[in-house]
Amino acid sequence: MKNLNKRYKRSIIQNLSFYVGVFFLTCLTVLMFLLFSTSVNCEDKYVQKFFRDNNVEDGQFTTLKEIPDEDIEKLEKDFHTVIEKQRYRNYEEDNYTVRLFAFTEKINIPRVTKGRTPEKDEEICLSQSFAEANKIKVGSKITLNGKDYRVTGYAERPDYLYMIEDQSDSFHRASEFGLGFVTNQEMDHISDSKFYYSVTYAEDNKSNFRGYIHDEYTTLSYMTAETNHRISTPKATIIQYSLITGGILPALLILVVAIIAVVLGRKVRSEKKHIGTLTALGYRKREISLHYLWYALIPGIGGELAGIALTYALVEEVAGSFFFKLEKLPVHYSVEPLGIILVLLLPAAAYAAASFFTASRMLRMNVTDMLNGRSNRGRESHMLVNSNVNFRLKFRIRAIFNNYGRTLVVILGIVVSGMIMSTALMMDDSCRNYENKVIDDIGSFNYEYILSHPTDSDDIGGEKLISTTLEVTDSENNIMLTGIEDDNDMLSLETTDGSKADLDGKYYISSMGAAIFGVEKGDSLTVYDTASLEEYTIEISGIIRNRAQTVIYSSADTVAQLLGIEDGFYNIVMSREALDIDEDMLANTIEKKTMKEMIQNVIAGMKSLIWLMVVFGAVICTISVYLMVNMLIEENAVTISMLKVLGYHSREIDRITTNIYHILVPVGIVLALSGGWLITWKYFDFSTASFQAQIPAYISLKYLTVFIGLVVLSYAASLILLSRKVKNVDMSDSLKSARE
Repeated sequence: MKNLNKRYKRSIIQNLSFYVGVFFLTCLTVLMFLLFSTSVNCEDKYVQKFFRDNNVEDGQFTTLKEIPDEDIEKLEKDFHTVIEKQRYRNYEEDNYTVRLFAFTEKINIPRVTKGRTPEKDEEICLSQSFAEANKIKVGSKITLNGKDYRVTGYAERPDYLYMIEDQSDSFHRASEFGLGFVTNQEMDHISDSKFYYSVTYAEDNKSNFRGYIHDEYTTLSYMTAETNHRISTPKATIIQYSLITGGILPALLILVVAIIAVVLGRKVRSEKKHIGTLTALGYRKREISLHYLWYALIPGIGGELAGIALTYALVEEVAGSFFFKLEKLPVHYSVEPLGIILVLLLPAAAYAAASFFTASRMLRMNVTDMLNGRSNRGRESHMLVNSNVNFRLKFRIRAIFNNYGRTLVVILGIVVSGMIMSTALMMDDSCRNYENKVIDDIGSFNYEYILSHPTDSDDIGGEKLISTTLEVTDSENNIMLTGIEDDNDMLSLETTDGSKADLDGKYYISSMGAAIFGVEKGDSLTVYDTASLEEYTIEISGIIRNRAQTVIYSSADTVAQLLGIEDGFYNIVMSREALDIDEDMLANTIEKKTMKEMIQNVIAGMKSLIWLMVVFGAVICTISVYLMVNMLIEENAVTISMLKVLGYHSREIDRITTNIYHILVPVGIVLALSGGWLITWKYFDFSTASFQAQIPAYISLKYLTVFIGLVVLSYAASLILLSRKVKNVDMSDSLKSARE
């Protein structure tokens, strides 16, 4: 066995490019899997623990009448809840706005992530992303409303992990908005502060509590944690990445490992004569099988260890880029033991098993057949032997159809790598298509003004609508009920079956709402008012083609009657041009471009992942094709030598022997594109609620060209790398081997 082991070093040197390819591909696969799964798992665990330990709210509400402290204590006891008044004050400076909070004690408790808690009235903690964007360090000062505060540290609230100023904002600008935390004594001195109430529930008593609050104190607004974007966006972001790390990446890991295992199996099969020689020299079958098992383990374990080492080196930096739109948290990104065990066992076990069983199977052959290089049946293929097809075509057909396993691996390599690239490109392109076309399909308005209270004033221009937010039974998502005047020409009311919606006395749901709540034409949807909890059952008469909003449409008269509002009153104004509306009447302004900016934020959040997937796919394609064609050259060394003897030039031989798989490239592209489209469609369909956007799978001609170009270039790169292999085939050794 000692003499047998001497072949390891010699074999690796002779097949260095093969082993480097297997090592590198294993390393990349392990790195990508561990990098993303570690980032998502650690972020998820920290956020969940932060929500739990710092008691993130279950809901927040405002009331017409303020709730006295003694009433809060009684409510907590009677309804087994925790209630806390959240006081805040916005300070608008020249370049940014700071929302000042006191340190709460029961709900949404801030966590100091760097430095210390303020102890004096002149001290403050800031949210980290805001402080860093404005280059405000711990120990420096910030001026708010003419008063200087010394920054003692950075702190975060669990209900502001997605730092947006208003719920209608589509993305955060770290340099323009942030939080400040001061002592309770300092907040007592601040005039004109505002407040709302936060609540957490110890048991399923939400409905009773909300009903009582509305009856006793008149609820003006209520927002659940699920509909609070500052709380739900971190959860949704983690879910979005979890779909990739929990489904797509493990599948790709298994597919790539399977490809390499098949390649290694074929590599062992090419050692037929060596196995026959070892058998003739008296080595036992088990010794030979174990010998080739170690051939596979060397590049496999080496690639695994390199991938694990790179994960530890890169994970802190990479993870931060994934979650850039969330507040910076002191997450320790540690690779989970289960992940390490998986990547250590799966590739190595698959490689070893493929090599061991291939060698064991070959050892069942007759020794003479192995030494002669013949198959177990002792005959060679006679495909096209009497055909008049030219030599080049005949050689390609035989190479493809005489070696089904090798051909299958080439196609599989192109398909798997192509699916990675096409999925990444299609995700990016689908978001851009949604931004540029889908959002504009909902109507021609550019501005949507939400009034602070309904009015029947004729002084405001634009199109008037009556609207309210409703909660949906057994769902965490809200929906808007909107009443439209008959002459409204700013909203597109085309249904999915191509007709125009007849809103008189009927209700139509947007296609996005239908997807989120799983309703179809003719179904009923039970909804209830967020403040009064009054319940309504609405029959859906049709679905309007709107993939950007969750809304139910009806006529203004129908909605007013349902809600008990006088005819002619409205609380939303739509306009193509900006309107001058008194700030006292205005609650919020939404521009259509903010919907586009929202999806731009989604694209930005996925950018690093998308292009890493593209690079990863290109590398897989290049290496897998390289390994297969490399084996083809080795298996046809005698043919190459004969062609040299017959006077063929190196370039001609290269075209004959390495260009046989051109026909498989378009097949692989079509299959990869189909698989990529299916993955993209499923991903966006599953993410409709978390994205708050129904993004159709789409690929433009430009991105289709980029995809095809990447596959072709990756394929061509592998052939260019292999051109030297043809030139380096030793004629004397090959022909001598053939005679023997």
